[in-house]
Amino acid sequence: SNAISTHGNQYVFTTRDPALYLSLPHRMSEAVSVQLVLKYSVGQEYVGRLERTIEVLREHPSAPPLHAKLYIDDGTGCSESNSLTVPLPLESDSGVATLTFPLRRSDSMRALRLDPIENAVAIVEVNKIELHAGNLTKPLRITKSNAEHVKDNRHAFMTDDPSLHLEVPTGMERADALVLELKYLVRDAYVKAIGEIVAEDAAANFMKD
Repeated sequence: SNAISTHGNQYVFTTRDPALYLSLPHRMSEAVSVQLVLKYSVGQEYVGRLERTIEVLREHPSAPPLHAKLYIDDGTGCSESNSLTVPLPLESDSGVATLTFPLRRSDSMRALRLDPIENAVAIVEVNKIELHAGNLTKPLRITKSNAEHVKDNRHAFMTDDPSLHLEVPTGMERADALVLELKYLVRDAYVKAIGEIVAEDAAANFMKD
């Protein structure tokens, strides 16, 4: 299942493309039909149930101190041996952090993966992502995010392993530093904001349908 939460036979989805994968009984490779009896929660009932699920995230403690990690893909994939970690200077549940990852000119970069926070759920607003090489500064584009909700530059994650994949500009495989300005909502600020985002997104989807 691609549900965000499972309780017994109850599945809570936050995607518009929910899926359940079924296994066939032994020695029953041929069948005429599949019969399912399902109970659905939609509309406001769904929003309420999802918000109760989100409240469980309060029980997921953030591992202090908070930090971010950058994986440098030199063409062989991302690995811990080719990664950098920097602390997140957050004194409260929300705030703007400027992060600098020093890079070595000897490293060849084909792609970059940023984990904006490690071992914690968060809402991250991306204000700036830049590569610095000498006097040259290049903004980077986000090509992929595993956030459940993305709107403009806001990425609302519902996993404690959030990631942003960054596109390295053509011809710029080496640089001095990656500099980011990110705004974070974590802990109680996250729980309050994610409930509003989920309700807003669900209402928009129901109106569209």
